Amino acid sequence: MTAKPWYDFYRGDFRKLTAANIPDSSVHMIFTDPPYGGEYLELWQPLAKLAERVLVNGGLLVTYSGQYHLPRVLDALRKHLKFVWMDCLYTPKANALMRPVRVKSQWKPMLIFVKGKYEITCPTECKADCRIDTG
Repeated sequence: MTAKPWYDFYRGDFRKLTAANIPDSSVHMIFTDPPYGGEYLELWQPLAKLAERVLVNGGLLVTYSGQYHLPRVLDALRKHLKFVWMDCLYTPKANALMRPVRVKSQWKPMLIFVKGKYEITCPTECKADCRIDTG
């Protein structure tokens, strides 16, 4: 007998995922990379609403974002989730030119948001107090 995996992957347009596909409060993490152009800005709030519905309390939305529209992306996500952190994907060989501001970029923002309260503690072997609490 083969055990069912404890994870599921969904690939495609998140707007097609319904309660029949994903029950409420059943997902621990969403990792996504939506399109970055200004014509896709309307996707961010529906993504945040989906995450708010399907994530468990303390569940994470981790998403890449373009840089040019970053303030608007952050605003859309903050309407439904709490900001935890921003990291980046460093791409030293890339020279993406953001034409409107004439800046070349070699990194891509990775945004981390949580539904509800996010609490993490260091492993036992870690001597530092690295508790994070967004409550």
